[in-house]
Amino acid sequence: MARSAACSSVAELAEPTETEDDIQLRDYQTEMVEAAMCENIIVAMDTGSGKTHIALARAEAELESGQRDKTIWFMAPTVALCNQQYNMFRRHLPAYQCRFLSGNDGVDSWSDQMIWDAVLLDIRIVVCTPQVLFDALSHGFVQMAGISLLVFDEAHHCTLDHPANQILKHFYHPLLRMDPGSAPRILGLSASPVMKSKVSGLETLERNMNAIAKTPKLHRTELMKYVHRPVLEKAFYKGGLTTPFSKCLTILQNKVETLQLEDDPYVRSLLARLKANPHDIVTRNSCHKVLINERTYCRDQLRLIITRSEAIEAELGEWASRWYIKNVLSMRLGFIQEAAPRFIQFSNEEKTYLHGVLSEIEDSIRDELAVGDFETSEKAAQLIELLCSEYRAQFTGIVFVEQRATAVALSNLLAAHPKTRESFRPAPYVGLSASNKMADLIDPRGLDLTLDEFTAGKKNLIVSTSVLEEGIDIPNCHLVVCFEQPKNLKSFIQRRGRARKQDSKYIIMVPDTNPIKGPEKWDELEQVMKTMYLDDLRQAKAAKALERIEEDVGRIKYRVESSGALLTLNNANAHLYHFCNKLLSGSDIGLRPQFAFTKEPLSKLKSATVTLPSSVNPAVRTASSSLAWKTERNAAKDAAFQAYVALHKAGLVNDNLLPLTQDIEDALRSDTIQDGPSLVLTQSTLDPWHSIASAHRSDSIIWSKTMISLSMGEFGSTAVMMFLPLAVNCIEEIPLFWNETTSFTASTKYVGDCHLSQEEVSVIRKSTLILLSTVFGTRVDETRTEYLVYFAPEFRALHELHHWNQTMIGRIPAKDAMLPSLMPGQTNLLKIGRESIQLTKPFIVHNFSTTIIEADDDETHEELILHISNFPKKRDFFRPWTMATEEIRNSAYTSLRTIPAEACQIDNISLQHSLFVLFVPSILRRLETWWIADELVSTILAPLSGMSKRLVLTAITASSAYELDDYQRLEFLGDCVLKYCTSMQLMAQHPLWPEKYLTEVKSRIVSNGSLARAALRTGLDAFIIAETFRTAKWKPKTVDDVLGETGRSAEQVPRSRKLLADVVESLIGASFVDGGLDKALQCINIFLPDQMPSRTLKEAHTTLYNNANQKDDVQLPDLEALVGHKFRNPALLVEAVTHGSFKGYGSDAVVSYQRLEFLGDAVLDLLVTRSLFAHQPPLSHHKMHTLRSANVSEYLLSFVVMEHCMLETRYEIVTEQSGNGKKFLPHEKQAKRAIWQFMRHSSVDVADHQQRVVARHEALREQVNSALWTADEFPWHSMVQIGADKFFSDLVESVLGAIYVDSLGDLSACSDFVESLNIMDIMKRLLADNVDCTHPKEMLGQLAVTDTVKYYIREEDSNPNASPEQQRPRRFFGVKVGESFASEIPDGDWTAGLRRLDIETCVASEAIKRLRADRMDKLN
Repeated sequence: MARSAACSSVAELAEPTETEDDIQLRDYQTEMVEAAMCENIIVAMDTGSGKTHIALARAEAELESGQRDKTIWFMAPTVALCNQQYNMFRRHLPAYQCRFLSGNDGVDSWSDQMIWDAVLLDIRIVVCTPQVLFDALSHGFVQMAGISLLVFDEAHHCTLDHPANQILKHFYHPLLRMDPGSAPRILGLSASPVMKSKVSGLETLERNMNAIAKTPKLHRTELMKYVHRPVLEKAFYKGGLTTPFSKCLTILQNKVETLQLEDDPYVRSLLARLKANPHDIVTRNSCHKVLINERTYCRDQLRLIITRSEAIEAELGEWASRWYIKNVLSMRLGFIQEAAPRFIQFSNEEKTYLHGVLSEIEDSIRDELAVGDFETSEKAAQLIELLCSEYRAQFTGIVFVEQRATAVALSNLLAAHPKTRESFRPAPYVGLSASNKMADLIDPRGLDLTLDEFTAGKKNLIVSTSVLEEGIDIPNCHLVVCFEQPKNLKSFIQRRGRARKQDSKYIIMVPDTNPIKGPEKWDELEQVMKTMYLDDLRQAKAAKALERIEEDVGRIKYRVESSGALLTLNNANAHLYHFCNKLLSGSDIGLRPQFAFTKEPLSKLKSATVTLPSSVNPAVRTASSSLAWKTERNAAKDAAFQAYVALHKAGLVNDNLLPLTQDIEDALRSDTIQDGPSLVLTQSTLDPWHSIASAHRSDSIIWSKTMISLSMGEFGSTAVMMFLPLAVNCIEEIPLFWNETTSFTASTKYVGDCHLSQEEVSVIRKSTLILLSTVFGTRVDETRTEYLVYFAPEFRALHELHHWNQTMIGRIPAKDAMLPSLMPGQTNLLKIGRESIQLTKPFIVHNFSTTIIEADDDETHEELILHISNFPKKRDFFRPWTMATEEIRNSAYTSLRTIPAEACQIDNISLQHSLFVLFVPSILRRLETWWIADELVSTILAPLSGMSKRLVLTAITASSAYELDDYQRLEFLGDCVLKYCTSMQLMAQHPLWPEKYLTEVKSRIVSNGSLARAALRTGLDAFIIAETFRTAKWKPKTVDDVLGETGRSAEQVPRSRKLLADVVESLIGASFVDGGLDKALQCINIFLPDQMPSRTLKEAHTTLYNNANQKDDVQLPDLEALVGHKFRNPALLVEAVTHGSFKGYGSDAVVSYQRLEFLGDAVLDLLVTRSLFAHQPPLSHHKMHTLRSANVSEYLLSFVVMEHCMLETRYEIVTEQSGNGKKFLPHEKQAKRAIWQFMRHSSVDVADHQQRVVARHEALREQVNSALWTADEFPWHSMVQIGADKFFSDLVESVLGAIYVDSLGDLSACSDFVESLNIMDIMKRLLADNVDCTHPKEMLGQLAVTDTVKYYIREEDSNPNASPEQQRPRRFFGVKVGESFASEIPDGDWTAGLRRLDIETCVASEAIKRLRADRMDKLN
């Protein structure tokens, strides 16, 4: 085989290309989109350079302009290309309804305006061939003024009588002349704007399209990097050889030629009509014409089979001819029998006739059709040798032929030939349009899979007609072969563009009989192409050589005076890449800085512009080189230098020229109060009794009188006066828990201040001693009566109290205490009694009775019996019954027993006073903690005017203290409020910070270490109530006791940092409950004054709104309707749906949604937490945490954002048979529009993931919904299996953040959006039915108790006898609990797209089912 190279490859000059399906606009594509926004243009770029992405970005910009009453029409010359582009639009612009119209829909028969109106209702993009739009315009079904943008793919067709040109000529230009403002914009796409090598052809095309042909100029160098030019070669074969036709073909020729014309059904029908009406002139003329030229439908089809057979035998050889004849006979017999729709133009008589003729032909050549040797033509043999010589690993190639039948025959020849069948997996491709020619041997059914198989690598060679020249997106190929020479310049360029792999080849087969000739003007065409190749080659080589030039880059420097850090052109790139790598990461987000280059026309010097990731604020996202350079390398260094200087000046890198994340990471690593354990030394809890004890030693004491009223149900009530040597605030009500079902209340009321004489003090001390002795007798020292607090019954004069003291001392025999006036059974007899031999164990006398006792001498006497109940052992009545010990819980103080009165004594003091004393430790404990809270409110929390002391008391009480209330619920609320306020204030304070900075700084501010330091700095540690108050051995303290403990009270105690942080958060929660967000923010400023700006909520909201992007050229009214909020600043909504991968038209001015998602996450947490906290009855901390985790989980958010949609009417046209033929009727359907479909992105991975997840969601949604609304467990397992990427849930939070900013912090507007997603209703259902929301991994840990839980992946060798596709090792995901239990799930399609956590969740769910079943079996 001889070949001649037209030019050498330039592949070695090209840089590696990006992902084939990458839809992030490159700079040269952006240049074209920007040009298309300004004027009508024809984009002239090589095949494979991404013209479709330009059209996609231009269409998206048009759709976002807000013209909902106009439609975009995208036209491509073939049905196959239309189908591909339709899928592209539907995949990447799912928020807009798109429709593909073709002849297969019967569009040429839609003759009713109602049909067209229904079909185009709410349709924003229509994809079709030009003929479809031309016909619709011609019949007035579509108006040119209703079109906003016309896109012509393969725009070089807009000439002469092509339907594309007819649209422009007859409809566009007349509207342009009459009403220019109503005419649509035009975008053309072409790799070859001229069909032939004439310059005038381009001018004609531009005039026809009212557009200017443009190719990238500013970024031409970048374009060259992505376009690989193949090596152009000729492959010569022996031509001019003629051989006689094969016997099989000869028989076929003779059979067809000897058919009698009179037997043809069409001729018979004409003769019959003529016989019936001899004067029918039309029939007579038709009959005459047929008899002269011998052409009928049937004869034309049969002759075409012969023609195709002759061409195949001449081109490919006898084997291919026999194969073709055999298959066309068998296939067409089947089609005729099945009455295929494509042969509807044949009458039943014609089908029967053809069936008979083909059957007769098959019978006559059956023996000749037997497959023999592989007899091939010289040309086919040369092709086979060429393919074998070019084969390599991962080979991909295309062979272009002229005829459909040739494509099918050649494909099968290559699949069967011994030299090619092992290496090549060929398939024919001739487009998707149906052919009504029997000879074409093509059933379009299944052909649409050919390209998919080629893309997937299942096929590696396509034999195609010219249909694959234009537009259809297929992988880059190593080899393109023209089996016949291209007919024109357009075909030459289009085919060449398919060979885009590095080191690829473009080979044209040429006969050696006359190599200097060939197609018309071949020499001219070849020279044009050589010149084009060589020009690009010279430019590429020159650019590469230029990059080796050394330039002085040392003169540009930037030094930071404070640190001495130095930035130069040589280290700027490394710094910039390091900065980008510190930002948000993700496989679908491009984090690298992108460089673009421009060249000055005269000096040829180059400048560079660098663009940073979309998470960087537009104000500092781009930077340009300060000078023009000879090399792109140095221009890029200069641009990187300028960008990094701008980042430093904007405060995004520190004075050491490192990203701020480095500072934050260092701070987080050292975020401990001391190195070492988590415990830190703190002040011991404030003891308010020290102040009271000191006041007792004052020379002039003003006594504070407080009345304590005690209501005790069946035991009556009493009131006791409390005396303190200084004024204090007392808690108004103190609950006292008698037993599991009964509680009492002690109420305090300040009476006033007074001066007491020494005598009065002495009498009151005596009263206190008497009272305390009734319960704590053995622990009361009668010689030490200077108690911290004094108690006395109510008295008006001192002598009354003195008398009370005299009469209440001691006890009397029980029988004497039972007054004669009291009858047995009387219920109001309540006294304190004691057995004479055990006076230290009192009991309560409820009643008495008498009984007759018989003596030994048979005499009887009456004995008094007391009905008593045990005096409580419990002393901590301030704690709920659930906190009592088992022994105390078993004694309910309600059961009665009897005892003889003779052996008992009754206290003189009343039961009510005794019970009061019993409650004194609890009352004093509550007063003590109340005074601690009061002191905190009046000191550290003084800026929070009117702060509720009850809330503060709860907020400073740890669960370890076992008090009535503890801070856990408030801490849960405060943690959320703190994160919300911090997120909001950071967003307002740092408008240029990316989300990564915000997140890390927020984490530092709200960390335990930061909050613990705040607690220590403010002295809050002295107010924390964490130690348990012990009442079992309680005794009243004296002044000397307390003053003697002064040294010990100054000792430091170890406490955990988390305890300190929790109390700060609980105080924030208490402030929120007491006074809303404003008060909570005040509280935060008390503890974190340096970390939190002092701006008010209103100021922060205004700052957030003013800092937002104000770009208003994008309108998303449909999305606004879906969200349910009318945006004052629509740019916020655009930002909320802009993914980090987005790089389209105008993307440089829009930041991605990460910042808004950061804010929305905090807002959502606040809304859900606030609702949970307000629930009645109050929920436990653990219950709230579990419910919130479920309701704000990314799984639920992803699910609800896919469920939440609006319905749009869409009509599909159905065909019905009627008496007069076919009838087309619109059938109404509902198209769903969801928020996720509006997400702006430029990632094929994202688009693929969306499609996969939506399919899974559709399959599982009924199961998930059923569980959410009826099951008793949260459906973690089912939602995890949907496998939604985080960007689904991110959209909920980013849109929520946008609403928050746009509404100036209106939480009701945010709540409306959250409620529209059913999040709140789901939470209410989970609460109402007490649904278990525990995560499966946590639940498995609980079931494991003390056993270890270990997740693992196990691989198992496959069956050695399995097919190669099944030889891969099988994987199993499993979990082991302890040593005896394991559960596994085999790998499969269900794991695609799932993260490790998701898979482990599924494994845990399955393990829980098995573990529970195993335990039930053991129980049974």
